[in-house]
Amino acid sequence: MRPARSPAELGLTAEDRRKLEHALRSVRDARHFRRLLAVRLLAEGKGPGEAAHLAALIHASGNPVVVQGEPKSLRTT
Repeated sequence: MRPARSPAELGLTAEDRRKLEHALRSVRDARHFRRLLAVRLLAEGKGPGEAAHLAALIHASGNPVVVQGEPKSLRTT
């Protein structure tokens, strides 16, 4: 199996990661949140399968999501 790629290999800069964190804090749509979360997990070095699985677990839990201590109630589409 190919090892997970680093943020640099993915082409993500520090500014990109800051924008991603901001987007995660402000998003209100559950689908969009899961996609952003998967990208963040990839940026942290997780593999695509693991990132998709973890993002899906967030969806399956049905619980409000907490991002950096802020509860978010997301609407599903």
